[in-house]
Amino acid sequence: MRLAIDARLAAWKERTGTARYTSNLLRALAEVDKANTYSLILTRSRHGMRQFSFPNAPNFESRWLPWEDRLHSALWLAASWPYIESLLGSVDVLHLTNVSYVASRQAALVITVHDVTFISSPENYSRKDRWFHRTALNKALQLDPLVIADSEYTANSLHCEVGVDTKRIRAIHLAPDPIFAPDATSEDMTISRKYKLETPFFLFVSTIEPRKNLSRLLTAFLTARRRGLIWQRLIVTGRIGWLADPTLRELRRAQTTGEVELVGFVDDSVLACFMRQADALVYPSLEEGFGLPVLEAMTSGTPVVTSNAGALPEVAGEAAMLVDPLDPYDICRALVLLGTDPKRREDLRGLGLQRARSFTWRKTAEQTLAVYEEATVAGRGRRHGQ
Repeated sequence: MRLAIDARLAAWKERTGTARYTSNLLRALAEVDKANTYSLILTRSRHGMRQFSFPNAPNFESRWLPWEDRLHSALWLAASWPYIESLLGSVDVLHLTNVSYVASRQAALVITVHDVTFISSPENYSRKDRWFHRTALNKALQLDPLVIADSEYTANSLHCEVGVDTKRIRAIHLAPDPIFAPDATSEDMTISRKYKLETPFFLFVSTIEPRKNLSRLLTAFLTARRRGLIWQRLIVTGRIGWLADPTLRELRRAQTTGEVELVGFVDDSVLACFMRQADALVYPSLEEGFGLPVLEAMTSGTPVVTSNAGALPEVAGEAAMLVDPLDPYDICRALVLLGTDPKRREDLRGLGLQRARSFTWRKTAEQTLAVYEEATVAGRGRRHGQ
């Protein structure tokens, strides 16, 4: 079986959750599958590229396409051209690792959908992004693919909000990136000095956009801090996203008092150090299809406050404090409880480490490989009119 995997985001400069998914899935597939051959679809991006070590396995090859990514994406969406077979040769299975579209003449299609918030919460997306996601997903679904969802929540959303037949959906959980671990590295001391991490802090990790709910978190945090109920700072990491200006204004006002620090997008080694040293990760997102930062914090030995919405309860289980993301008072209460009770933090640390161990990339890869094999059989049947 020859597989083509859309690995474009794994090589781009900014490591999004989708990039983490793709790169870790590739590494795990290289460990569990020595029989099939893999061609990784790669393009250059105007946003810049990063050093990424693709699997060094004899059955894996990197295939850089000739044009910049925007041109490939536009041609695939507008004209369904060029077919991936004209660029790579014959392919049995094509795996799109996020909502995108790559034209294929006859490969069986597998697509991973991380969430459908562009449908359930369209107000949190630009018109351009809504159009792209809807168009790409619709074109992919016309090819009768098998659909991998990150969670049972996303699987249900795909059925209820998009109309995908449940028989075509496979829920496969993700896992934390190996860079996240409870033990300090040789870089931690330098990073700690640079960012003054010796001062206790809460951590927020995400793109700054309305769906991530940073504005309500700020209200809750500043209420607790200014009433003298907690003494931690709030460190905010992540790139600037859609409709971020109002939240950025709030952040910058709070920065002047030293209560909040906006550090922006950081390298993985810095983020891993932040995770290890935070008193808690606070992740009150309005909706997530999975919520990787929750697992990344847990596997770092860091307590988690997160939402009782979307897939977050499914991921967190009983190992996090769940809050109503629409209620700043509920978020504030959780911050005070965790900020002032070391025993509660230690209890959640233990529960989180135990919970995180049940999510592994090997398991994700084995379940994904089973989907590839299923897609091959189904695709062969369609080609022969069965």
